[in-house]
Amino acid sequence: MPLPLQRRASTVTALCALASVASAVSISAATADSVDTARARAAAAAAAAGAARTRVAGEEAHIAAVQRQLAALDVQSEIAAEAYNGAVERLGWADRVAGAARQRLKAATDRLLALRGQAGEVAVATYQTGGLSQLTMLTDTGGPAGFLDRAAALDALAHSQRATLDRLETARHEQAFAKVAAEAALARQRQLTDAKRRERDAVLSAARSQQQLLGQLQDAQAQLVAQAQAALAKADAAKQAVQAALAQRALAQVQARAAALGRQRAAQAQAAAAFRAASDARQLARAAGEVSHSRRHGRLSAVDVGPSPSSAGRGSGGAAVAVAWAYREIGKPYVWAADGPEAFDCSGLTQYVWGKAGIYLGHFTGFQIDQGRRVGQSDLVAGDLVFFGSPIHHVGLYVGSGMMIDAPHTGAFVRKEPVWWPQYAGAVRPAG
Repeated sequence: MPLPLQRRASTVTALCALASVASAVSISAATADSVDTARARAAAAAAAAGAARTRVAGEEAHIAAVQRQLAALDVQSEIAAEAYNGAVERLGWADRVAGAARQRLKAATDRLLALRGQAGEVAVATYQTGGLSQLTMLTDTGGPAGFLDRAAALDALAHSQRATLDRLETARHEQAFAKVAAEAALARQRQLTDAKRRERDAVLSAARSQQQLLGQLQDAQAQLVAQAQAALAKADAAKQAVQAALAQRALAQVQARAAALGRQRAAQAQAAAAFRAASDARQLARAAGEVSHSRRHGRLSAVDVGPSPSSAGRGSGGAAVAVAWAYREIGKPYVWAADGPEAFDCSGLTQYVWGKAGIYLGHFTGFQIDQGRRVGQSDLVAGDLVFFGSPIHHVGLYVGSGMMIDAPHTGAFVRKEPVWWPQYAGAVRPAG
């Protein structure tokens, strides 16, 4: 190949390479800014999402702590409620005892007054007859023997009256003392009942406060969760923007390289065409010279004056009644000291449903655990009372298959749920 032609082909190739480099540099500079901006936004969005998750985690920890406190207050409130129920039951018993003592004192006093009235009537009659009636009775008839008999009879009658009055007076004093003791016991029980009521109300107030706080925290948590979700969505969008920018840059680089390669191939094709044209021209010139030389020497018979074209490539029983009634009460609210029919506490519910079977239970877990036959855990049948806690502060009605119906705590409703085996304290089978 002549030197000018070689230089022309190499120059074309070099220019194509320079054009490819320049195109790649311009594309890289254009896309680098967008990628860096997207990455900065993604980093900021990720930091915001992390901060939001941290706030949510802190709020969840706070809510968990409040829920634990509320659960403890539920247990305390039930203990306080049952203590109050027991105090109310004992107050009723003390009131009945005091009433009975008052009635006995009144009866003894009435009998004493009646006997004293009768003795007074005898004294008046004796005074009105001048005090001689007894002497007349003694000396009237019968002689000395009759006199002694009548004297003994009168003395015995007088002694019996005095003894009766003395016994009644003693009984009246005893009844008066019993009345005072019963009234004092009633007053103490009233004070105790009031104290238990105040304790119950204090725990209820604390539980209400914790419930309000829990509600506020849950509302705040919902807002933080929404903010965190928005931050995460923004972070995801920012990540997608980075990926899109990177993909756009890669696409632009590929397109630039493809365009540069196309231009390079076009230049190479152009150089190859120029080379072929020059080569063909040289071959034609050489062939023409040879023909002319042959003609001059007389040696030409036939000459191919051009190259041939090339081809293109291709490329049962009372228990059953109690259980049936318990199922009817499901869904009714828990209310302290309530015994139906619209609301219940735990011992109020069991008292109510067994009452429908004709069995009376006290409205107090401390009483109910002694109002029937104790049964083992493996012998439980539907209708048995199951007790929980230490001290015992909750009771439910066993309905079989490890399930019970109970009124759990403030804010809940009568429901069927698994027996609280970890807190299980025993079971009783009421009569019926």
